[in-house]
Amino acid sequence: MRTMSRKLINFKREESYNRKPYKVNEAYDKTIKPLFYDELLLKAKTILKSKGLRGLIITEYDYKVIGYISRIKLIKIAPNCSTMLVKDVIEKISMTAREEDELKDIAEEMIKKNIDCVPVLDEKNGMKYKGIITLENILNVLSKINNDLLYNKIKDKIDVKKIYCRNSDTLAYAWKKMIDNSLTGILVLDEEDNLIGILTQHDVLSVKIPNIHIVLDDSNSSIPVSSVMMTKNLVKMTKNNLIIDVIKIMLKHKIGRLPIVDENNPNKALGMIDKQTLIQYLINLL
Repeated sequence: MRTMSRKLINFKREESYNRKPYKVNEAYDKTIKPLFYDELLLKAKTILKSKGLRGLIITEYDYKVIGYISRIKLIKIAPNCSTMLVKDVIEKISMTAREEDELKDIAEEMIKKNIDCVPVLDEKNGMKYKGIITLENILNVLSKINNDLLYNKIKDKIDVKKIYCRNSDTLAYAWKKMIDNSLTGILVLDEEDNLIGILTQHDVLSVKIPNIHIVLDDSNSSIPVSSVMMTKNLVKMTKNNLIIDVIKIMLKHKIGRLPIVDENNPNKALGMIDKQTLIQYLINLL
């Protein structure tokens, strides 16, 4: 059997690279429905937990987009989710997309504004809601591009940052650290510096602690991270893993971040890699 030469493989990858620019209509999700403005917040919380989204789009009954509800907003008003309506806490949308927009432009703006969920509007139907584009959708497109950039090792191209808290730290301390560093998840280490889990916004949204919104802002609160952290059975990567492997694991498990550990000691965390970092590195392929 003849094997394909390295030169031909590179040619095919370059040919795929030159296929850009990609459009939003090749990536966005039409299956995620919006919330209507007069629905209960409890429904928003249920959908965000089940879909793993960071936000949902709010529309009128004719699907005209009027706002957004974020996961962080829901966490802050958690006790009132069962009685309040979506319209009571609606947030302003900072960007929208159309099907014919270039995916690279939308991805750059999402990264810049730290946004994970953007409504796609129907230009032929009064700019009404048609679906959403998420960072996961963009990462999925990038995973299918046959280019050498995806076959580099993490250690050769990406600088992973080690931002962490201890399992004995208070939830309020860890939450502030996440907010200050614009993180949706943070590494959790024990007193011996062993990696034991990740604390995520999803964990905080799901936890059943009375007045969680007060706890998060109370520097005197004694509730430890260990009582809230749910992400314990971690999928771990090393700096010798290929970038494409990291992307495929994220997409397979529908997770937004992966811990990077020492190749010789899987309990020693070197940092964490997330969707935003990967998209920033590969964005010129779009």
